[in-house]
Amino acid sequence: MIPLMEPVMIRNLRLAALVTVALPAAALAGGYTPPVVEAPIVIAPSEQVAAPLWAGAYVGGALGYAFNGDDRVGIENVAGGVAAGSVTPSGHSLDVKGPAASLALGYRWQRNNFVFGPELSVDFGKVEDDYEAVAGGSTFTDGGKSEVNHIISLKFKGGTLMNEQTLVYGLAGVAYGDFTYTQGTGAGAQSVDYDATRYVLGAGVERKINDRLSVFGEWNYYNFGKTDVFFPASEGSDSGVQTVATPEHHLIKIGLNYQF
Repeated sequence: MIPLMEPVMIRNLRLAALVTVALPAAALAGGYTPPVVEAPIVIAPSEQVAAPLWAGAYVGGALGYAFNGDDRVGIENVAGGVAAGSVTPSGHSLDVKGPAASLALGYRWQRNNFVFGPELSVDFGKVEDDYEAVAGGSTFTDGGKSEVNHIISLKFKGGTLMNEQTLVYGLAGVAYGDFTYTQGTGAGAQSVDYDATRYVLGAGVERKINDRLSVFGEWNYYNFGKTDVFFPASEGSDSGVQTVATPEHHLIKIGLNYQF
């Protein structure tokens, strides 16, 4: 019995060995498949949009010089509140000029490279002119003086950015002026305060120093039309003389703005 079992055992051992060798070979026959590793999910940072550099409220101050005023002097007699209808020219003109200062409060919006908004400003200083003509002429043409006391303006400014730091702009608006006109000289001089409202035009360049501060240079042209200025012969009288005041001048100024 033992000799018959030996061949069976040997065959079984050989079969087991063959299976052991065949299984790895079968696995290799299909090729190696690496494990699938999912790529990590990367969350892109949200895009940061910078706030407009020029938008917002601001205050400013400036120093400047007024020049090239043009107010030709002439006199007209008035009797009983009625003008005579003829003007006697003096041959003189009052060309106001002098140093001035400005204060301003404004607000701006920015749309891409376009910057625009309103500005409220006040100008004041020693802007004036006077003359004396001792020989000949009437009381009026003996002398005269025109003074700009202050100007309040509501302007609209709009311009284009040449680059991120430099703004070139134009402006237009309404200007209210307070003036003093004097006729005659010495003890016989008469002064009358009057006001006029007309327009202002201009242009300028502004340059950012940092996010808050900027420097600017600006030109303004003020025109206040024509205003009859009456000088009564005595207090309360409706007779006397009058002139037509035509206050206008240019103003060049350099200043500093602070943006909130």
